[in-house]
Parts: sequence; C-alpha cells; structure tokens
Amino acid sequence: MSQIDALWDFNDPETSESRFREALAAAEGDQRIEIATQMARALGLQGKFAEGHSVLDTLPALDGGRTAARVALERGRLFNSAGDREQATKCFAQAAELASAAGEDGLEVDAIHMLAIADPTKSEEWTLAGLARIEETGDPDATRW
Repeated sequence: MSQIDALWDFNDPETSESRFREALAAAEGDQRIEIATQMARALGLQGKFAEGHSVLDTLPALDGGRTAARVALERGRLFNSAGDREQATKCFAQAAELASAAGEDGLEVDAIHMLAIADPTKSEEWTLAGLARIEETGDPDATRW
C-alpha cells in the first residue's frame, strides 16, 4: 500500500479529502499531482463533481506517465459518477493507454475495470480484457483486482 493509499477511507470521503488537502501542502512534483487526483476523487465521492474537475484543471498538462494516467482515470470517475458515461469512457480509455505505455499495470487494470462500468454495452469485453491483462502481469497492483 502506498503512502497515498493510506490516506483513503472510502467510507468517509470527507475525512479523506481533508487528509489529501493536508498532504498536498507538503508535497512536490509528481507526488503533488497524484495527491491532487485523489482529492478530486474524494470530492467526486461527495457529489462535488465541479469542484473535483476544478482541482484537476489546476494541474499542469502532462504528456504521459503515471501521473497523466491518474489524471485521466480520476477525471473519468468524476464524469462517470456525474452520469456522463460518454466522457467517462473516453477518459478511461485514455487512462488505460497512458498507464500501459508507462508500464503501470495496476492503473491500466483499474482503468479497464472502470471502462467495464462506464460502457455497459461492452462490459463483458472490458472485463475479459482486464482479466487477460491481470494474467499477463505479476504486478501486485494489477493482480489485486
């Protein structure tokens, strides 16, 4: 479990948001970006979708890597929770592609899992793709799925 994951209490997104805000004050670089994405996610779980998007909008433009994948994934979660499955699907597909290119198997599988949720017409296809990806990798972040 990463230090960022340890800040989560999915049963209490308000407390998680507070923890992320506090951690954000001391963070730098990619860690700051990743913490901000999790704060946006916590806001989304509270139904504060516009505020979550605003947090993501403040982040620098990223061409690739783990942080770019995380931004796309969390933006997709915000869209999905707000009921915009079309935008969510685009974000999740982008997140899966970015995570794959960065060798971030756990994030890739998470994005594929979210595609299965956001795109119910292809849910079975995405689920099978996610399972295949899990079988291909030994990454503990991917196999936990």
